[in-house]
Amino acid sequence: MSNINIDSILQRSLSKANKQINTSLERLATGLKINNAGDDAAGLALSTGMNTRIRGLNQANSNIQTGINVLSIAGDSLNSISSSLQKLKDLSVQAANGLYSDSERAVLQAEADQIIEHIKQTKDSTKFNDIKLLGDSTSQSAEIVLQIGDSTESSSSITLDTSLDITDISVDLSSGEASRESIDKIEALLGEVNDKIAYVGANSNILESIVGSNEIKIENLSDAKSIIMDTDIAKETSNLVHNQILADATTALMTQNSNNEYQLMRILIGF
Repeated sequence: MSNINIDSILQRSLSKANKQINTSLERLATGLKINNAGDDAAGLALSTGMNTRIRGLNQANSNIQTGINVLSIAGDSLNSISSSLQKLKDLSVQAANGLYSDSERAVLQAEADQIIEHIKQTKDSTKFNDIKLLGDSTSQSAEIVLQIGDSTESSSSITLDTSLDITDISVDLSSGEASRESIDKIEALLGEVNDKIAYVGANSNILESIVGSNEIKIENLSDAKSIIMDTDIAKETSNLVHNQILADATTALMTQNSNNEYQLMRILIGF
């Protein structure tokens, strides 16, 4: 084999070794074994898709946490309203006693009116970003649609409705009979409020469960992405050392081959 062919082979070998050395250095520096499409186009595309899903699920969990906060705000107000309605019922039961005078009933009515006003204020002031969570006087609806997944499928959203219809709340304690009628009305309202409290609690649990499910998906996707993208430090370090030795050996052979050519030329020209 001619020296020219040997030089060509050694040059290609050195170039390949240096390229692998640079690749290993980049992978060790970045911690990624795919740094551009040239490294692994299919792997990069797959990893990009996984990263998109991970970002979508993280945002979905952020949305869900907002929903949980909304339910917590609504739940606190509903519990307050339930407590106020219970006080209102106590007053109605008290006023149902036929032994009270008109002036005494007036005192009970005034206290009841204050409680009713407090209930209405609680309902109107229960807001999140200016959304009245328990509805308002013009519209009882307080529906909120939450995006809980990373797609547009119907299973990726949930609608929360914490509205409460108590706009016509009133009690009449002017007589024993009127007070007994008020008891029935308040019990009906208490039933509605407690049903809504149960609804809030159930949906809070559902949302917490979805957060957990999304977190598992994120973890699995992150692990899969790591397998595709992350550098195997031990393996890449071994590759680096191997190619550095190969490059050094090739350089030595090239130097030796050059010296041999020099000695041959001296012989041929008579030195």
